[in-house]
Amino acid sequence: MVQRVLLIVSFLSFCFLLSCTSTPVIRNTASTKVIWPADCRVLEGHEGDVLSVAFSRDGETLISGGGDKYVIKWDLKTNKMESAFTDESGGVLSEIDFVGISHDEKYVVSCSFDLVAALGLSVGTAAVLRGYPDGDFISADIAPGEMLASAEMSPDSDSVVLGGMYGEVRLWDITSRAKLWENVDVIKILTTSIEPVFSLRYSHDGKIIAAAKNFGTQFLDAKTGKEIKRFDGHFLQTHTAAFSSDDKVMATGGADNVIKIWDTRTRNLLREFRYVTEAVMWIEFSPDDKLIAVLFDQGILRLIDSETGEVRAVFKLPVSVTSPPKFSDDGKKLAFGAKDDRVYIYDLGKL
Repeated sequence: MVQRVLLIVSFLSFCFLLSCTSTPVIRNTASTKVIWPADCRVLEGHEGDVLSVAFSRDGETLISGGGDKYVIKWDLKTNKMESAFTDESGGVLSEIDFVGISHDEKYVVSCSFDLVAALGLSVGTAAVLRGYPDGDFISADIAPGEMLASAEMSPDSDSVVLGGMYGEVRLWDITSRAKLWENVDVIKILTTSIEPVFSLRYSHDGKIIAAAKNFGTQFLDAKTGKEIKRFDGHFLQTHTAAFSSDDKVMATGGADNVIKIWDTRTRNLLREFRYVTEAVMWIEFSPDDKLIAVLFDQGILRLIDSETGEVRAVFKLPVSVTSPPKFSDDGKKLAFGAKDDRVYIYDLGKL
């Protein structure tokens, strides 16, 4: 009996190793472009880690938020700070982890997460900067008492979707601050099973919300919050999901050091890329879908060919990258924040 069990375990181990080795391991090569701080525009003004950035539609304005509790508006024509806002009423309790700017640039949504050390997650609030660019904060009560772990603004700028520490997802109307729907697994909450929503991403047509959770990614109907389908495949936490520009392809990444490329209609796995010892924390498609910007868990940022997995460029900074990377809508710029309190912007025309 013992020999039979050992034989089964050995066979399963062999299958696991075979599956790992059959996936190409992607490494930096001699052809990988190294991008240094001197190759980037550097914006200085925050007094804390820069944790989130967002471009305006024309790519001439950038919004950033960070550990200093400030939202800063940058003019990218001059590379100067145009204005900076914080909630003087104390509604923003800690660092600003998410910022999003409306298409008409009339308001900014920011989400602030208070660190819960025991869980490594967040208790948070979401706020709206009204009268933008004047920066009057509407009370940070879009979601009072919400236990936040992630946030995303809808493509039409009308709503914000918030992900919670127990896997719950709720959609809030920005104007009325009314909750439109919620997707809550009551059993998980009652049993205190923690499955945080690591990231939330809208499809470009605004019809689907992809929620990256433990071991899989849920597709939720953006109108109702109902689950449409689920993509499983990572054997550890799924940290991030991103849609291609036509929404036909999705990339996911997680703690298993793997990027998986999926057909969103059939759920077929198209290809996958494995990275040696680095968990994948965030993925962002370039507007032409040729590149993906990938943030790894050591704060390392790479630009990767979405078809081959080849590392096209790696950013060599003296400190870690601390915000998800964001492309401008025209695909000409890539922006991200770092632990040295700076915003970096790279001109992709130089790649």
